[in-house]
Amino acid sequence: METNRTTITRATPAPKKTARKTAKKPYTPEDVAALAYQRFLDRGGLHGFDVADWLAAEQGLSSVKPRST
Repeated sequence: METNRTTITRATPAPKKTARKTAKKPYTPEDVAALAYQRFLDRGGLHGFDVADWLAAEQGLSSVKPRST
């Protein structure tokens, strides 16, 4: 007894996996930490604003053009 084999093909090709491109930040985590710590000191060492300080430091650094080396 013969068996008929059929091939199933996709109507559209599978999407290609591409590497996600991320923009390289012109600053390091140490830069952010230093600026966030400075904000902490400027506030008189008042605790409880660490996340706000970090985010403000990141925003401040991202608005500054990178130094040319």
